[in-house]
Amino acid sequence: MNKSNALIIGSGKYAVKAAESLAAENIKTVIISAKKINGTIESEKIKIMSEAIILSCKGAVGNFRLSVKIKGKEKKIDASEIIIAEDTVRKSSFENCELSRTSDIISLSELKNENFFEKIKTAVFITDIKEDSNPIILKEIMQASLLMAKEKVEKIYILAKNLKVGASALEALYSETKKAGVIYFKFTDTNPEIVRSDNEKSIINCADEISMQTLTITPDIIITDEKILPDPNLKKITSILRLDTDENGFAQANNAWRFPTFTNRKGIFVIGTSRKVADKESKSQDIDSVILEILNLRNLDINISKKAEINTDKCIYCLTCYRLCNHKAVIIEPRPQIVKEACEECGLCIAECPKQAIEFVDCNKIFSVIKDAAKQPFITAFCCSRSAGLAIKEIYAGGTKLPKQLKSVEVPCAGSVSIDKIYSEFKKGASGVMLLTCCEGNCYSEIGNIYAKKRVQYISEFFDKTGIGKEKIAIFAAASNMSGALIENINKFIEKIEA
Repeated sequence: MNKSNALIIGSGKYAVKAAESLAAENIKTVIISAKKINGTIESEKIKIMSEAIILSCKGAVGNFRLSVKIKGKEKKIDASEIIIAEDTVRKSSFENCELSRTSDIISLSELKNENFFEKIKTAVFITDIKEDSNPIILKEIMQASLLMAKEKVEKIYILAKNLKVGASALEALYSETKKAGVIYFKFTDTNPEIVRSDNEKSIINCADEISMQTLTITPDIIITDEKILPDPNLKKITSILRLDTDENGFAQANNAWRFPTFTNRKGIFVIGTSRKVADKESKSQDIDSVILEILNLRNLDINISKKAEINTDKCIYCLTCYRLCNHKAVIIEPRPQIVKEACEECGLCIAECPKQAIEFVDCNKIFSVIKDAAKQPFITAFCCSRSAGLAIKEIYAGGTKLPKQLKSVEVPCAGSVSIDKIYSEFKKGASGVMLLTCCEGNCYSEIGNIYAKKRVQYISEFFDKTGIGKEKIAIFAAASNMSGALIENINKFIEKIEA
């Protein structure tokens, strides 16, 4: 693998810390940022490019090439790996609370800049009116309430809709605030009513649903919580790098198979507040995790013989594989080709290629074969190697017997099972075919189980119209620890076939 610079995209202190950690491992690093960065950390191993705009990114792990505009001039940057380390921004919850910013209604961040506790007798914090409060924000609210208590603020209230103290040390902090005299009011169905009096003072009317007490508070100050959002620049970065994001726009989709700092593209990592709302401890752990993986990648001898490959004689340049590959392992230079170092071996491109122009060694592995299949009816079960395949191996290892007519075929992903492959099993004499996929939201390739479901639905409708019978094909989702449910579904399917 090419061992050029590691590239860090970001402007925060964790981008700088990541660069320093990489330099300590003798890895040269370039930091590029849309904002200005203090250049004091520049050294022989760390280069900083401030006020840079990323225009495009080509290539794959070990050989990324970015086009960047710096002060009006376009520049090419090569990188073996890319680390995204942008900061977050905060948005006040005035709108959620149906409030406006006034001298006595401020956000949590503004409180840190104020020094007027001696003027305050009653303070009210309001959190998670319409959305659950983030543990980091809740921690800051509790810490601020403790500080107020130390500064002799007489009455401190925290009004919360769904107070969650499950995060690390939050329950202890909650107990500490209670001992300091902080009063909590919980509401679910009825939000606090906040009105302005004739003398422009805020009045809060609220009913605590636990104690059933109604309370009227006239605070000297109201502090609203905040929502932590990804940096606006992160949206552009993830789009250019073709990365999956979560529902809030952070650069790490909720994929159960992915390590926290990994993205859908091998060699592109995301740390700290670029992947989620994070505390200081997890940010530091992210940096250590990424460095270990980069060192591993640079020393790894990837067996490219087992990766997918495009037969250029058959390829018709339809770009189906390019659009489909969630790991972005397909490039066009000038014809489509698979970067084997980036291929995750899911086989989805093979199943969808209209000209069968993609080859993949050992795509299928039959790990239980019935004897004399041609002489007896059998049921074929295509099993995802990361879910049902593991469950069936566990069943065999435990000594449980599966139906003798079951033929189990392990595949890298259920999405690799094409319509032709399903039909071929019937031609061989199968009386039924099952696809055993990952559970929804747990597919390693994100979309493999979705494509598998679409193909089964297509064949099922065809079988129903032609009179073959739609019961001859089925799809079931199973995790690796769902062996009991898997046996039950297999038996039910066979009973239906044989009825």
